[in-house]
Amino acid sequence: QALPSITGEKNTLHLTGRGLVLVLADGLSFVAFLSACTAALAAGNVVIIHSRDPENLAQQSWAAALHAAQLPFAVVYHSAHDLCLSPTIRAIIAPDAPPGLTLQLATRRGAITPLLTPDCHGYFPLHRLAVERCITVNTTAAGGNASLMMLGA
Repeated sequence: QALPSITGEKNTLHLTGRGLVLVLADGLSFVAFLSACTAALAAGNVVIIHSRDPENLAQQSWAAALHAAQLPFAVVYHSAHDLCLSPTIRAIIAPDAPPGLTLQLATRRGAITPLLTPDCHGYFPLHRLAVERCITVNTTAAGGNASLMMLGA
């Protein structure tokens, strides 16, 4: 999206996915689970589904439902316990925060990982599943020709 800018400058805003989003499936209803996966994928993320009991997910035919909903095959099942604290996880979706998780996330090193829960209507905040990137190109130093700025690079 183009943003307002002064003469000789071009500003654009880009929204991109955060990266890996962990969905804690335990405690989510099927509709909330599908909503969480869809929201994360719609924002351009890769979804990892975590469950303490992966067999329970299979018994509930959630994998078949994801396939029937034609969601991308970016959905992966994982059962590692320490996955929540991995620095590669960029956001966590959970029905409610497991005991101690918020404190562990707050005290770990690196970027802040948001812990997202559904609102009162069961929706997940899409804006929290994306990051903003603003790119500013200043062409005044090159006399209005941005290609001249690349000659010295």
